[in-house]
Amino acid sequence: MITPASTVTAASESKSFILGEWQEVPKVVVCEDSPASIDAIKRGMKWWQNRGHRFNVVSLSEDRRAQNICKNVWSSYPSGYIVITKLVKEADIDDDNLAITFVSENKTYGTVRYAKMYLKTDGLVERIIEHELGHAPGFRHLKEDGHMMHPIIPDGGWNDRKLIR
Repeated sequence: MITPASTVTAASESKSFILGEWQEVPKVVVCEDSPASIDAIKRGMKWWQNRGHRFNVVSLSEDRRAQNICKNVWSSYPSGYIVITKLVKEADIDDDNLAITFVSENKTYGTVRYAKMYLKTDGLVERIIEHELGHAPGFRHLKEDGHMMHPIIPDGGWNDRKLIR
């Protein structure tokens, strides 16, 4: 099942805001068309690593599967990967949104298969990368003022309650 990580119902938010966990450490691939720099992605990953989450960055030049995934991210099934790329029209997000992350989850086992992060080519602001990377480990939105996973950037912040492993 592929779920836009931003989709949250009141019922799911009251139970838990975790979609699932990865069975293995996910591989992060930054496609060439990503509007975010490798340095920005690494800073975002470092924020999450400081909270106990693990990632492996893969180089496009050294990972043929990652190269194939980046050729058509929308149609790929990148099991084991977090893919970061530019926004595509198929993602169909509101004009005021800056990014969207789709997470494929296995509800039976409570695991995450893969995540696809689509970023607009303009308008990247502080915390967007960290926030979207938060969906990749399986976190949903949390409507708590000042929280990293707040769905509205001006109302969010660096609060990491419930995000530490």
